[in-house]
Amino acid sequence: MTNKHVVIAMIVAPILAILAYLGTDAMVSEKPAPAKVDASYPLVAHSNCRYESGLCELENGDLLITIRFEEGRPGLSLTSNHAIDAAFVQIGKTAVEPPNIMHPVQDETTDSGKLWQLELDAMPAAEDLLRLVVIRNGSRFFVETSTAFSIYDNGFGVSKNR
Repeated sequence: MTNKHVVIAMIVAPILAILAYLGTDAMVSEKPAPAKVDASYPLVAHSNCRYESGLCELENGDLLITIRFEEGRPGLSLTSNHAIDAAFVQIGKTAVEPPNIMHPVQDETTDSGKLWQLELDAMPAAEDLLRLVVIRNGSRFFVETSTAFSIYDNGFGVSKNR
């Protein structure tokens, strides 16, 4: 490696590659923008929604929603980091029945519109699908995900419905 051109090329090439990567990302990436009224946006289901974790986290931008099935009487609980206006849920293999309307819970520990609940007739099966629509400031956020998270497995062979 006594050729000075090769040495300079080995130093400059990685720098140019990094600059090209950052420049392409800046030119092509979608710029974050606030949600538009009367527009629909998908919620992204985190990996804990696909496994027996006991809860499911959904996200879009700064909106984070946590869903869990409650023990005792069958029920679904939804917690949001921002106040939401309405929540509709449908559980089953097919979307033939109208969605259920979730009800806000008013208590002194949570802000208004951040905690929602729905009583269920029975716990869903792990192969059922959960369809959720949340309305926040006139924008609709939606997701369809598995209900496998309804069963909590602690990793020691002890599973229970939540």
